[in-house]
Amino acid sequence: NDLNNTLDASLDSISHRGPDGRGIWTSQDGRVGQSRHVRLSIIDALHGAQPLGMAHLPHDIGTHTSGATGTDIILHCVVNGEIYDYVRIRAECEARGVEFRTASDSELVLGLYALYGIALLPHLRGEFAFVLYDQDRQLCFAARDRFGIKPLYYTFHDEVCVDADGKCSIRRRLLVASEIKAFLALGWKPEWNIESIVHQGEYGDDRTVCKGVYKAALIFLCLPDTYA
Repeated sequence: NDLNNTLDASLDSISHRGPDGRGIWTSQDGRVGQSRHVRLSIIDALHGAQPLGMAHLPHDIGTHTSGATGTDIILHCVVNGEIYDYVRIRAECEARGVEFRTASDSELVLGLYALYGIALLPHLRGEFAFVLYDQDRQLCFAARDRFGIKPLYYTFHDEVCVDADGKCSIRRRLLVASEIKAFLALGWKPEWNIESIVHQGEYGDDRTVCKGVYKAALIFLCLPDTYA
């Protein structure tokens, strides 16, 4: 579909990030898509392909509002970076009922979310950036490490949609990526942010050299039906 194609083109723009895999996931309604370019695989190079998925939350199996069962993949995540002390954290998660599908340290983001929800960050150490989508709650959750070692940028892009009756509407999309140029294939048009450049916003706050593109804070959420 169109979302798959645009995500694939977006990945082409950051193909230098790693040679070891490429993956895309899109929701059935086409409102949400995740892609992870060709990572540089270090831990579980064979099975740690992204986007990663997890079947259920140990504390609410059988209560999914979407009608998902305990075997349905309802959590989807892309992770950039490295999680420290992952062997110990993984063992603690497994002791509390989390079932991991790979040996990748990146999957800890899903395991910790399954246990703690959006309060998972105090349990993470490392250099990382991730975007997680909870399909059951229709919640998009993104975060980076405390020092911003792994970058995470976001912007909003408005696109014109035409329905079967020829009526036009504006759909706003939230775009998140590790590099700004990944937005280009998704329809975003770059424009210099002169004020940010003059006042060195790139170094002093959440602005970048591009207008409307920001460095993600430690954490941000996109609630249900807020943005496509």
